[in-house]
Amino acid sequence: MNIDINDPRITAFALGELTGSDAAELARAVRSDMNIRQAVEEVRDTAALLHGTIGGGEVHLLTPEQRETIRSAGNDGSAMLMAASSKEVPFWRRPAVAAIGAAAAVALGVFMTQQRGGNATQVADHASSWDWSQVDMKDLTSPVQLDGGGHVRASHAEDASATAVASAMSEDTASFRQELEKRINKEDIKSLPVLPELKEQDWIALDGRENMTVNIPLTSGATSWPLLQRYIGEMSTLPPSSAVRIEEMVNHFNYKFPTMLKGSGLVGDIEICHTPWNPKTLLLAVHLRAVSPVSLGGEAGLTFNARQTQRARILGYSGLVSNAAKSKPRYVSQSHGNYVIYELECGVGNHPDQVIATLQIGQQGDELKVRSGQVKSWGDASVDLRFASTVTAAGMLLSGTTSLGELDSERLFSLLGLLEQGDSALSLGERSRALPLLKRAAELLNQSPQTGD
Repeated sequence: MNIDINDPRITAFALGELTGSDAAELARAVRSDMNIRQAVEEVRDTAALLHGTIGGGEVHLLTPEQRETIRSAGNDGSAMLMAASSKEVPFWRRPAVAAIGAAAAVALGVFMTQQRGGNATQVADHASSWDWSQVDMKDLTSPVQLDGGGHVRASHAEDASATAVASAMSEDTASFRQELEKRINKEDIKSLPVLPELKEQDWIALDGRENMTVNIPLTSGATSWPLLQRYIGEMSTLPPSSAVRIEEMVNHFNYKFPTMLKGSGLVGDIEICHTPWNPKTLLLAVHLRAVSPVSLGGEAGLTFNARQTQRARILGYSGLVSNAAKSKPRYVSQSHGNYVIYELECGVGNHPDQVIATLQIGQQGDELKVRSGQVKSWGDASVDLRFASTVTAAGMLLSGTTSLGELDSERLFSLLGLLEQGDSALSLGERSRALPLLKRAAELLNQSPQTGD
């Protein structure tokens, strides 16, 4: 059956809104008819152009109230009368449907413009009431990664709903985290989507090079911790390495609000200590949080002094083995910041004023330098750094991270014991509930072959 080039179903098919026999018919036509295929591509190109122009290159989930407004946008008396008198006309050809579609497109454009317009507080207002029933499990569990330039990006970038989820992950709304944990707890672990294979971040060689600046990620996902609770806590088994994302484990928890440096809507702290599992390296922690919702765009950077640092790597943010996703702007939450840990191989000299690294926030923001004299022993570091580094150590072992130094299950047991004995801040709340889970992880790891280097 030939399909007219002006058939309204072509637009619906291109936008993924056509179902049933109509969708099957259009799919066959796209495969066999070059003109229909070109028409579909033109609609998709136009939609992408509008998406980039009106929405600032991002798609955001609608709240239930916004969805109801869109549904009723075309329901005036004349449209309903026209639909009632057109019972013999195919659904996608009815003028009422076209009117509703146009009204919905305008309404959606308004919502997108409002959410990414000049009033930044609207972003936070809408974020707390997103309707997560629109999102499938694959997109909820999508990891946040760094591209080759150190920018954060989302996987499945070609999927509009996944892009919306990536934005929500950046804002780390409580509703996103609650929905994700609820679904993981509700579903049979075997029915969860197949998590993508991950590849750890490589060391960056700095020795003999100019100073290097890397963009600091402002966000992480939230999948790992509820998955670890299911695997380790309930099933007493080690999770697959693809379920272990160090940055998500670390950022499941809240940390002290940073105060050291401020710029471009961000505040940040930086701290450095000796690595408790490798006498040859240091741990440098950066904690960033938002004063107001802000775009990533290179807003926070860390510059390593190549004369002092031979190699550096970020712990976590593993890349997908195969991924062609594009970088996306990111937003960081006012209620949940991002705690990032780097491991450095440094030739720390005797002079306490030697600069190891410099934290910059914003294009014109102040700088905060970390010097040799500020390197602490792990025992003298803040409770936040000791806790986050212990969680990191567990993640490194569970994920099979290379270059473990002296880290093994026994060393992890030791770190957990030191936390329990010395930190009253761990006696209550989420952190205290994390320690038994990490101990159980160490026990399971102790029963499995391990290698260090």
